[in-house]
Amino acid sequence: MKHATQNDSNQQGVYKSNIFGSLPGVYFNGNSFYNTDLNYLAGKLYTIAIVEARETTSQTYMFGQDNGGTNQALHVGYRDNTTFTLAQFGNDLNV
Repeated sequence: MKHATQNDSNQQGVYKSNIFGSLPGVYFNGNSFYNTDLNYLAGKLYTIAIVEARETTSQTYMFGQDNGGTNQALHVGYRDNTTFTLAQFGNDLNV
């Protein structure tokens, strides 16, 4: 199993008990993130489920990698105010 990590407590998400009405969740403030290696997904089927509420209209990614070759570095999020992307460097789906 793969795990995401963040050693800097100032950049970790914050657990909140009532973030979705009465349901708990993890709050990311735009500067918080976790590191993970998603290369194990290359060439495999996978499912992504995201529940989010935007607090900005700027470029924001839920998760992803910042380096890799074509079809290797998954990143998911908003390229700008109106474009959501599911991308792997080279075969991006922008909606």
